[in-house]
Amino acid sequence: MQSYYEATGDQRVIDLLTKYFRWQLTIPDKDFLKGNWSYCRGADNMAGVHWLYNRTGEDFLLKLAERMWRNMLQWREDEVLQPNVAFQSAIHGVNIAQGFRTSTGWWMQAGKPELLDAAYRNYDKIYNQFGQMPGGMFAACEQVHPGQDDPRYGAESCSIVELMNSCEILTRTTGDPLWAERCEDAALNSYPASQTSDLKALHYFTAPNMVLLESQSQYPNAFPNQLTFDPHYFRCCQHNVAHGWPYYAENLWLATADNGLCASLYSASKVTAKVGAEGAEVTIAEQTDYPFGEQIAFTVSAAKSVSFPLYLRIPGWCKGAKVAVNGRNVETRTDPRSYLVIARAWSNGDKVTLTLPMELGVRVWAKNKNAVSVDRGPLSFALKIGEEWKRFEGCDKLATEQWPAYKVFPTTAWNYGLVIDPANPGASIQVVAQRPSDAQQPFAPEHAPVVLKAKARKITAWTLDYRGLAAVLQKSPAFTAEPLETVTLIPMGSARLRISAFPVAGTGPDAHLWTPAEGMVITDLRATMENGGEPVVLTWKGSMGFCEIRRDGTVISASHPGLTYADVEPPVGKTCTYTVKALGGLTAATVRIAVKAFDPKSSLPEVNIAKLKPLSVTTGWGGVGDGKSAGGGPLTLSGKIYYTGLGLHAKAEAVYACQPEWKRFVATAGIDDAVRHREIGSIVCQIIAEDAVGKQQMLAKSPVLKSGQQMEYHFDVRLPAGTAKLRLVVDDAGDGSNCDHADWVNAGFRKD
Repeated sequence: MQSYYEATGDQRVIDLLTKYFRWQLTIPDKDFLKGNWSYCRGADNMAGVHWLYNRTGEDFLLKLAERMWRNMLQWREDEVLQPNVAFQSAIHGVNIAQGFRTSTGWWMQAGKPELLDAAYRNYDKIYNQFGQMPGGMFAACEQVHPGQDDPRYGAESCSIVELMNSCEILTRTTGDPLWAERCEDAALNSYPASQTSDLKALHYFTAPNMVLLESQSQYPNAFPNQLTFDPHYFRCCQHNVAHGWPYYAENLWLATADNGLCASLYSASKVTAKVGAEGAEVTIAEQTDYPFGEQIAFTVSAAKSVSFPLYLRIPGWCKGAKVAVNGRNVETRTDPRSYLVIARAWSNGDKVTLTLPMELGVRVWAKNKNAVSVDRGPLSFALKIGEEWKRFEGCDKLATEQWPAYKVFPTTAWNYGLVIDPANPGASIQVVAQRPSDAQQPFAPEHAPVVLKAKARKITAWTLDYRGLAAVLQKSPAFTAEPLETVTLIPMGSARLRISAFPVAGTGPDAHLWTPAEGMVITDLRATMENGGEPVVLTWKGSMGFCEIRRDGTVISASHPGLTYADVEPPVGKTCTYTVKALGGLTAATVRIAVKAFDPKSSLPEVNIAKLKPLSVTTGWGGVGDGKSAGGGPLTLSGKIYYTGLGLHAKAEAVYACQPEWKRFVATAGIDDAVRHREIGSIVCQIIAEDAVGKQQMLAKSPVLKSGQQMEYHFDVRLPAGTAKLRLVVDDAGDGSNCDHADWVNAGFRKD
């Protein structure tokens, strides 16, 4: 609403916010900002109050801001990163990105210097522990976790946008160009990489080192589908991520206290503002290929000559910046991380040319095993990895042709260490392509305006680990006897698969011999046919992780999570050999079984829903569990694990097309054992038939299935003649949907 008002001047925004903040003033202290989010993100609320005060000057707003300060999490140094603060608020990644600046917001009203410094101290504390990597972000897989500070760990897409917004606010609040630089780091490196290049899908986490984007959980204690690109899943990010570029655009140009203008963030743009002592209106058009190109051109349009200062930000990485006015060089200080100020009388048509030389640079991350990253100007660079994009239905099965979901697999090697001298990167790295960023989307591998060539060697001991992640970095230099190669580096924001924090490859006596990642050891592999025939169910023991599964040498699942797998369409009448090998593992397990046809005398379904693609599925929370529960674990009812079935969360519905030869539907439905000790879980399951014209008929309805009581119910219903669709419905039993994980197992159709 603030942005809308600044764009339109619509008075209704002022009126509404005034009423809203007056209402907040009526809330008793015992109820004020007591919710978890409102308590720990109070700085955003206060920023809105100060924004309105600057436009209306009403005193009650300052009283409200003081009351907010007393009642919200103040993000003192002893609270940041502490798990015992406000339901773990101070270790949640998005909360950190929003909250670390809190004290600086109150400083504008209270004026105490220690409040102004708090954001700097908080930032340093966070990044010294979890931000020792390129990309401008810190590792927080939902929350920060001690020991999870390797560059394979990511930041939530919401965190990236909120970090950008916080740095934009701090730039306006403090006038320190450091915050604009930090905003730029996240915006130009991590933010584009969090989304597909057409901006239709995103993934929950984005990390400097990401080499496989699979549909199942890859981070410890994470939900499924957090690394794939999905247009619908995790709605907080879908909504929040859309704010990133608009807010960035709003902060390209800032007003200064001496009636001037400041180019704070660089991009092709046009600004119209009132400047100078008399408030004369001017327009400045900015043309640039920044962050790919070094030159930025400004053209002034004014009805008459007007005097005002023009501030141009010199980034901290830039040495030897130059500026010219109307073709003549201006002799002035251009210290890194400062503002170059040109105060003069400006006339219509005046031109300013700013040149920001972009030298190659290397950062050594001493706290991350002496890994290195390569920079050119504001951009960090990543290994260009071949990408195979595979469409899938999305975690909630809502992906469409227009809004697709993708898994991304590497097609080229990624486990390289750079051969580089950090003090002289130009000796081994060349800028081989530098073209105008005229593509509609420069942050795509095929359109990267700047490409580097670097010397590297493979590190064979660096592999995927059993979770499908690049194994944790070990100490550099890493010993390798592999041949020297030339690899391509592209901007980190252009790479959807990437290595951005590289080991240094070494061949000398000071190089460290890496230990292969701990792969999952597969033991006790078994193959069974519980139905007296197909499907074949594989079970094994080992650490939970991703496995490659082969049948007679052919891969039938490239990266299957967990300790079970159901082959629902094995070749009947053939003896098959199944092989299971952990991703990153060094050994495999093998088992043979003679596949028999399904026994029609069984009470189990002849056509299991695991073999069918539903017409539609909706679920109230989490993912649609195809062979998994809504929470991502195995389907488990009354202590028994089922290897095929459907996991949903109330309120939910799955719709299947019916064939004329199908006469009955059988299933067991119930509350998953994962929530059996949570007394609030309760569901009602229904089976509804629908004919070709849409007329529906309820065939069966379970009693209330409740955690800790009756938790499952068996259905065996006859389908009416002409049934075209069958709907499996899960309701919440009228008491809310918390913990309402519903499993449909041994579910499908029979022909008798």
